[in-house]
Amino acid sequence: AAAALEHLCLAARALSLAAQLAPSDSSILWETTLAYLEEGQLTRALHTLGRFIAGAADDSSRAKGYELARSLAPPEEVLQSVIAPGVPSHTQYMTYLLDRELGEDALRVWGRLNEMTSRVRERIDPHLQLRVIDLLIAKGEFGPAHSLWTNLMKEMDSHALVRGGAE
Repeated sequence: AAAALEHLCLAARALSLAAQLAPSDSSILWETTLAYLEEGQLTRALHTLGRFIAGAADDSSRAKGYELARSLAPPEEVLQSVIAPGVPSHTQYMTYLLDRELGEDALRVWGRLNEMTSRVRERIDPHLQLRVIDLLIAKGEFGPAHSLWTNLMKEMDSHALVRGGAE
């Protein structure tokens, strides 16, 4: 048993070193995450999993990472420890949640995304906003849905005016 534990520790150290040498190699990051989990190092596993998700080449890989994260930690911790800061990463995670009809978690991300975009003055994809409006209506939250709809229409009108004036 001691030899097996020592072998596991050596393997985890080797993967950790590989992750440092190739910080964007998703297969190494995935295996490193799993090794940390086997060692019971949840915090390090979540951190490495966040790096895996941030560097994932496609939606399928990101989804694999999100699923593991959601099985390991509560939704707020996933947002704090796994999802990279920034509008694109939160938009991708929210799309994943909406695609799987995880409305409560999607609204939690929406709150953070909305707050984030108001600080950095980035636009949220109008299609994503329409999906949030649908979700709010389905939940019977008509006031917030109406408010979001109104703001989206104003935003779309102002962009149409800018584009129309530039042509």
